[in-house]
Amino acid sequence: MAENRLGIGNIPFPSGIEGSIKLPLDELINRSRDTTDYLLKPQVNSVTDTYSATDLDHTILADASSGDFTVTLPELSTVVGKILAIKNVGATGTVTVDGNASETIDGATTLGLAEQYQSVLLHAGSSEWSKVSEVATTPDPDTNTTYQLSTKIGSFTRNLADASGTSDATGVGFTAQLIFILSCVGGGNTEVSIGFGTGSGSDQRCVYSEGTNWDFTAGAQQDIIHAWQSATDQYEGNISSIHSDGFIINWVKTGSPTGTLTCDYLAIALEET
Repeated sequence: MAENRLGIGNIPFPSGIEGSIKLPLDELINRSRDTTDYLLKPQVNSVTDTYSATDLDHTILADASSGDFTVTLPELSTVVGKILAIKNVGATGTVTVDGNASETIDGATTLGLAEQYQSVLLHAGSSEWSKVSEVATTPDPDTNTTYQLSTKIGSFTRNLADASGTSDATGVGFTAQLIFILSCVGGGNTEVSIGFGTGSGSDQRCVYSEGTNWDFTAGAQQDIIHAWQSATDQYEGNISSIHSDGFIINWVKTGSPTGTLTCDYLAIALEET
């Protein structure tokens, strides 16, 4: 028997009824209960293959573990104002969300949910679907990436009588990402520099003493070590590269500085485990 749908929700009444509607009380109660369940318990639909969403869908749990497939959205004109949630629950596979015919989602014809637990909440407007929110994959707590902070304190020396050249500070034990160096000549409180760097010239800075004053390396002068004895006698160092057990320092000598430069360093790295 054909039925008409009358009122709100899902209460069907037989066709052909004119005037007042009369139904047995128990049937009216049952149909009212069905409608209440529909209104208070929005439909959650689990799908594993190509699926066309309807106006009754509220949440679609899509499992593409057996192969990628598409969920097609309802025609906008039939669901304006509707909120629809779609979630990829499969361990593998991509769920493609596709607008009906040429209808779009925030200007795009399709939306891909390529990772497990990735989801999107959509609102049906008059001309296109809009993303209300989008949640990327939720990582498995058992496979979260963890990190270890590695540090190393060490020291090395440089004879300021040596010509310009390079030296290798070894014994760090890991590839440092940031290096701090405190240097001084002869253990005194002059000819001191404090520098830091990441291994390329433009990423190194230091402050250094000029007698009773302090200066700061800037511009083209990018040093991590600077021993200043006079305007004409200086010894500078910068890190030219960092390797798995230390770093290479490029030294530049100006004039005739003297003494032994002592350098204490702190090497730091944040490593994925």
